[in-house]
Amino acid sequence: MFVPHKPWYFEKYIDFFDHDGTLLGFEIEDQIYFYDQHGGWADQQGCYYNSNCQPDGWLLPDGKEEILHYNQNKEFIRSYRIQDLDWLNQQEQHRKRRQSAIKQIQILEELGWDLTKITI
Repeated sequence: MFVPHKPWYFEKYIDFFDHDGTLLGFEIEDQIYFYDQHGGWADQQGCYYNSNCQPDGWLLPDGKEEILHYNQNKEFIRSYRIQDLDWLNQQEQHRKRRQSAIKQIQILEELGWDLTKITI
């Protein structure tokens, strides 16, 4: 449940901007991480990092409609409704879109299409 944080993973990244040039987060190995209102983010295992890339607890789904927030001592802080964490929803939606596009490319390549120059 409480997997170890890996701050070293986030040492090299590419900034991610919206169409207006506003910094939204960053990208590592085709995964987008969106910043929350405090400049922090969560990885796919639920490890939360503050704006200084320091481990700062966990954000874990409860299996229903909420995300449970724990501090570094694994103490429960509070719960959030999933739809209220827009930055986390954007991160998950982008990951799903990217996985879908990658799967489609794999299918087309199996059919003989040469798509090696396409980036998604």
